[in-house]
Amino acid sequence: MSTTLPLGWEDDLALTQQAVWQLLCAAVDAPDDPLRTPVLGTVHLQGAEPAPMLRTVVLRAADAASGRLSFHTDARSAKAAELARNPQAALLFYSAVLKLQIRVEGAVSLHVGDATAREQFDHIAAASPHTLLPYLGAAPGTPLDGLPPVLTRRSWRAADLAPAWPCFAWGVLVPRRIETLVLDPRGHRRARIDRSGTQWTAHWIAA
Repeated sequence: MSTTLPLGWEDDLALTQQAVWQLLCAAVDAPDDPLRTPVLGTVHLQGAEPAPMLRTVVLRAADAASGRLSFHTDARSAKAAELARNPQAALLFYSAVLKLQIRVEGAVSLHVGDATAREQFDHIAAASPHTLLPYLGAAPGTPLDGLPPVLTRRSWRAADLAPAWPCFAWGVLVPRRIETLVLDPRGHRRARIDRSGTQWTAHWIAA
């Protein structure tokens, strides 16, 4: 992790908020950064009782100005169905190097077949086509007799990925709350950052 944080950021609320977005924005383009692969928590309706569901996703975009975090997923997946029924979700990030946990709570908007999804799909098809390969196969969770043939192909053109387009969903999480926890030998630091419109309010809370 090469991101340089302000000195003493963990002891200052404003710097903590700045550090969160600095780290997440940097993680988008850093494949080896653990903050690039958060755990997404959704709500699954199991019968009459809601149940939590957890999956790892890849952080594809982070925008500090608008306060948004984005990922993509298969529109046929249980995850997409859960978010369509209940958009409330959370992302959990952890860096063992910084001993930092970031929990982000908010609502997810799923873009399927619209202009936002098209823009992102075309960008990914050109820059990272391999990440779209799962959308060329059977729906997530479908039993298979072996590895799908699509995985054995070594090169792809953007045009080859056209059949993946209907299955592509771009998820955008708009946070309403961010909590940070720094595991510090001097004593853990925990902060809560709440959003109201375009304004953020931060305060310390007990760890």
